[in-house]
Amino acid sequence: MRNYDRLIGAILFAFSLILYFFIIPWGIEGAGEGGAGLSPDFMPRWIAITLAALSALLFFMARPSQKKVSLFAPRVLITVALFVLYIALAPLLGYLLTSVLVMAAYLLHFGVRKPLTLVTLSLLLPLVLYLFFARVMLVVLPRGSLLQ
Repeated sequence: MRNYDRLIGAILFAFSLILYFFIIPWGIEGAGEGGAGLSPDFMPRWIAITLAALSALLFFMARPSQKKVSLFAPRVLITVALFVLYIALAPLLGYLLTSVLVMAAYLLHFGVRKPLTLVTLSLLLPLVLYLFFARVMLVVLPRGSLLQ
């Protein structure tokens, strides 16, 4: 059996290094400039660092599995599709509305069926994150071009 955890850990680690050293500096205008709030590259760099740490942990803690593992299981593909949908909708609908919709879809996808739990998590988590990043950290989040 192939150990896909080690392979995925190595690939994600390499991707996080490429992201941190090449993609973020090249793709984000004003990288390294603070201004009134945090630099526009602050969160992407922290995400890349977190990805590197977690992928290294995955690589070193992986154990051989006796179970048959499929990289293209429907559950994985749906998760990736929701992530791509989130990236595509955020500039159009804005951070908050997109986050609420995609959070509800993720919760349904992963088996949350209680309406109160679904609505509460779908509304509160994106709202708390929005208030923290937009109001406290002064990070500019997408407002949505269709809603203006």
